[in-house]
Amino acid sequence: MDYPPNELAERLTELEIKSSYADDLLEQLNMTIYRQQQQIDSLIQQVAHLRQQSQNAGLLMRLDQHDRKARLDEDEEILELVHGEGRAKECRKECKDLARIQPAVVGGRVNSSA
Repeated sequence: MDYPPNELAERLTELEIKSSYADDLLEQLNMTIYRQQQQIDSLIQQVAHLRQQSQNAGLLMRLDQHDRKARLDEDEEILELVHGEGRAKECRKECKDLARIQPAVVGGRVNSSA
């Protein structure tokens, strides 16, 4: 196929334009991939941070439950020592009832906000 020089020059120009568009598109795609990888890395760090916070919160809850159980066990032992085993149950019920109905006394006055 023989092309006239003018037509050959036009075809070469069209190919150069298409190549330029392809290069621009490739660079845009590379930048998009780069930004997405940065977002993925950031999300991975956030998930790791949230996982650590969740584990810490779970540990604190278990420690708090353990402390409450230890205090209840100590209270139970004291009640049994002071009142005997049978009376300890009655004392626990009385303490719960009093805590529920008796207002707190602050500085000799009844504090209705407690």
